[in-house]
Amino acid sequence: MPDNSAAWEPPLLNLGKQGDVMNTHDLSKLKGQRVPRGLLVLLAIALGLTLAVSLANAGKSGAWGASELQLQNVDLQPRPVTTTFYAASGRPEPPITDLLAGGRSRFYSPTLPTGFTGTVSVDSPGQVLGVVTHIGDEGDDPPGAAQWPLIDDAELSNIAYVPRFFVPQTSGPASRLSIHNLASSNADIAMMFRDVQGQLYPRRINVPVSGTQFLDGAALDLSPGFKGSAVISTTGPIYVGVDRIDRSRSAFSAAHAPAHGGFEIAAPLFFQSGDPKSTLIVQNTNSTLSATGVLSYYATSGKLLTAQPFTIEPFATFEWPGMAGSAQSFTSGHVVATADQPIVGLVLGDSVQFLSMWDYTAVVAVPDKPDTLDRRAAYGPAAFYGYKGWTLSQVFIANLSSSPAFVDVEYSSALTGIVSPTQLIIPPHGLTETRLISPLSDFEHYSVSILSDQPIAAVVGVFNLGLVDQHMAYEAQYASTVRTHPPPRRVYLPSIMK
Repeated sequence: MPDNSAAWEPPLLNLGKQGDVMNTHDLSKLKGQRVPRGLLVLLAIALGLTLAVSLANAGKSGAWGASELQLQNVDLQPRPVTTTFYAASGRPEPPITDLLAGGRSRFYSPTLPTGFTGTVSVDSPGQVLGVVTHIGDEGDDPPGAAQWPLIDDAELSNIAYVPRFFVPQTSGPASRLSIHNLASSNADIAMMFRDVQGQLYPRRINVPVSGTQFLDGAALDLSPGFKGSAVISTTGPIYVGVDRIDRSRSAFSAAHAPAHGGFEIAAPLFFQSGDPKSTLIVQNTNSTLSATGVLSYYATSGKLLTAQPFTIEPFATFEWPGMAGSAQSFTSGHVVATADQPIVGLVLGDSVQFLSMWDYTAVVAVPDKPDTLDRRAAYGPAAFYGYKGWTLSQVFIANLSSSPAFVDVEYSSALTGIVSPTQLIIPPHGLTETRLISPLSDFEHYSVSILSDQPIAAVVGVFNLGLVDQHMAYEAQYASTVRTHPPPRRVYLPSIMK
């Protein structure tokens, strides 16, 4: 029998004991200096770079409860940040400027026009990461709760891959795309949808400068019951968000459509069967060659539970709902998919018992093109402890190597900057869950830094018994090892509401 069974319970999941305490080497040397902001601004002007990313229903009035933005400065030096909100038409709101201390995080509840729908960008000369948290009431559009990370402009391009898009027959989860134009001119967007039988459905739209289109099945003229994938492309940079909305249970989940694939992707938190339940959709990003690979599912101990070969036609997908015939009510672990062509992945999380949905984008562990991201250092910019009913956030860390991983985890209070460290050992290919131990009363918002001597992938999850849609999760982010990133680092959000 698999050795990683656990009971689904608040605050999210009890995966068992943490690793033994051990001092690990200092990875602070991964952080450093960047190009001066003045030079970056000049470069931005010279190159015509733009900001942005997608929002919806961001103008809700009253107390916080619709959207919140939390930023984390992973550099040691203070970094200025400029946050700009854009209406769907591309019209900007007055920017918000701030100075974020080195290693600190801060949360923002923006004041926006009532009913605001649009996008947001965060511009900084340093490595500033971020997460949007959406908490919608039952009558909101969308309802439910979701979290998703900002995306650095270095990770975006003129193409985006959507592993799964749903159009329900009558009720149930429905997909929605948010397509944001980051170019300096209007964008002619080409979309090619492919259903699971291989039938193609070309679509085309126009998006103004800094504007956004929000597209569900009806707007795309896709028939009820459509289930498939999509490739979205244009001549300039775009950001694409992939939402799921289920109004019948007031549930909402969100992820981003990746612009780049990898030869290895990871799903650090995967529920094998029963309730809760996870599904991984793997998409081949090659337009001409089939992708052949294997999907490996590991227990928390690192034991390989199953290896599923797959072959995916160009731009098509492979859906993995977990092992067939599991004798247990559910098992939990993590999934690694490797292939001979670049692939991307989307993880869908569902719970009938808790009326919940939570999605995240699979982590690219081995990129198809060289990048500067260090897979040994992951960050969770937004975590909670008892905030608005959200219990203590949990961090699920998968060791992607065949050697033990020695891991330092630091929890930093957004309010005080107080850091609480812990040390873990994760077995080869193993998975561990960690959380803030004995948090202070002011640790309602905090951020997480995970530094390892081996490649890792992580997901941050949180639970709230007081809501209908009780779960949120997002993939932790990597930072660059390069200390002088040419022109400004910009991060992009798919959706924010106020």
